[in-house]
Amino acid sequence: SWGGAVVRVDSQTAVVTPLGSGTFGQNALARDGRGRLWCTQRSVSTPYVYDLTTIDPTTGAATVQYPGIDLRGMTGAGGSLLYGITLSSGSRLVSIDVASGAITTIGATGFSAIQGLALHQGVLYGWD
Repeated sequence: SWGGAVVRVDSQTAVVTPLGSGTFGQNALARDGRGRLWCTQRSVSTPYVYDLTTIDPTTGAATVQYPGIDLRGMTGAGGSLLYGITLSSGSRLVSIDVASGAITTIGATGFSAIQGLALHQGVLYGWD
């Protein structure tokens, strides 16, 4: 959650299990091809600065892997790649290589503030 709470939600039963505390300002969550959980956190409020973190699935602890990366929606893209949304000049779709931290811009989405992103059967879905 934005406040830092990390929970596990069972997709079959909707049972919510608290795991622990990550960090304030968490936004966007994705699982890479190795099963690691990735999230962003807002580390500075003015101007906004975000970091790309990993989330420990046992404790909920967040660990900064790449500072200064502002992503508002993320989803796994296979292997070490994630898809993400940045809000520079509107919502832009990017790929993130979590092995190196490299971000590659794919292009503008045509929407102003996509916050959620999911990949299902090869189709990307966003929530604006």
